[in-house]
Amino acid sequence: MNKHCIRWANEIIKDIDGTFSAKTIKDKLIEKHGTKYVVSTISIGVFLSRNYKIMGKRNDRLIYAKR
Repeated sequence: MNKHCIRWANEIIKDIDGTFSAKTIKDKLIEKHGTKYVVSTISIGVFLSRNYKIMGKRNDRLIYAKR
C-alpha cells in the first residue's frame, strides 16, 4: 500500500468501533476516495495483520481489532 492509502485506512479505523475486516476498510475507502486509488483487499489485509490484532474469522474473512 502506498502512503496515501495507509493514511486513509488509519483515519477510517479511528472512526470504527469494534472489529473490522479488510473488505470493510476497502468498501469505506471506495466510498470516500473512489476506485482509482484503492488497492486490493489482499494488500489491505497484509497491512492490517502487521499493525492490528487478529481476533478470528467470520465468513472466511479475518477480523481485526485495534491494539
